[in-house]
Amino acid sequence: MGGHKGCSPDAPNNEPWLPGGRIEREIPRLKWGEALQRFGRFSNWIRLHPHKPAPTVRGNSRFVHPFEDRPLTVREQARLMGYPDDHVFLGGRNVQYDSIGESVPPPLAKAIALEVMKKL
Repeated sequence: MGGHKGCSPDAPNNEPWLPGGRIEREIPRLKWGEALQRFGRFSNWIRLHPHKPAPTVRGNSRFVHPFEDRPLTVREQARLMGYPDDHVFLGGRNVQYDSIGESVPPPLAKAIALEVMKKL
């Protein structure tokens, strides 16, 4: 179980893990784009489709690797939001995932800041 191929295994927040229990047992059955959990319009534990954009990353979002039967690492999920690989997330694993999903994607934040700076 390695992290993203373009990401060094010793990159910060790139530790593979397995959730255990029912979720771990059901991950291998997921097809691309399918979710293990649905709560109204919200889906979670979605196996990413390698040829389609990822769903919206939310605070409690968890995604499954498109080809491996494991969740994305924190680093892989951070890449979905445009975080640079040297950004370090602190706290426990769930806090790290939630921090990603509750943030403004860095490329969007930069674009907004540049527009604001033009007006100053």
